[in-house]
Amino acid sequence: MGSDLTTAILSTNIVLAKQLILAKRDINTQDQYGGTPLIYAAIRGHVDLCEMLITNGAAVDVEDENGFTALDFMHGAPPITPEAKKQISQMLEQAQLAQHGKVIVVDSTAAREKLLEDEIEMRKEAIKKSGLTNLNVEFAAVNAQDVSGKTLLMQYAEVGDTNACRYLLEHGAKADIKDRTGKTVVDYICAKVEKPDDKLKSQILSLLKPSEAKPSQ
Repeated sequence: MGSDLTTAILSTNIVLAKQLILAKRDINTQDQYGGTPLIYAAIRGHVDLCEMLITNGAAVDVEDENGFTALDFMHGAPPITPEAKKQISQMLEQAQLAQHGKVIVVDSTAAREKLLEDEIEMRKEAIKKSGLTNLNVEFAAVNAQDVSGKTLLMQYAEVGDTNACRYLLEHGAKADIKDRTGKTVVDYICAKVEKPDDKLKSQILSLLKPSEAKPSQ
């Protein structure tokens, strides 16, 4: 699962990609393969996107799962024009010097997904031990509730981790479950914003699963 910015770059939605970069969204987020928006923009020869990413704080030395950086790919034979390769390589080399010694936070989607997978597996094992063998174990595990009625989805919503929420929804999490106070996952996300309006709730519903997510009344 990649970020919105990575998806925009890979689908060649340049307008959206530029909007996300200017909004500083997902600049240094790695996908499940360790790739970053900068790596994908470089491989595809998007000189303008690379320049925008670097200007807005993209880290040059981030490695993918095979240990390759954006600059490493430029040293190879990417399927781009020689001129684009030259421009991007120079850009990356200059940025690498400028970033030397600086600490840049990288949001590792891969690492977060591994933690989620481990937690889901723990819940599955707990349900198996409880003897509920007649249930769909994986589904039940993802939607298990604690003593307060919170699900794993609610817990991540409560801290505002929408990427984790999306991941859980893709793996069977239900957005219409209510805790003991009647709150749903949408209520937990809305609680992070003072007096959320209908537009915000609508955006959150769209972000999650429109067909399931409904805020409690």
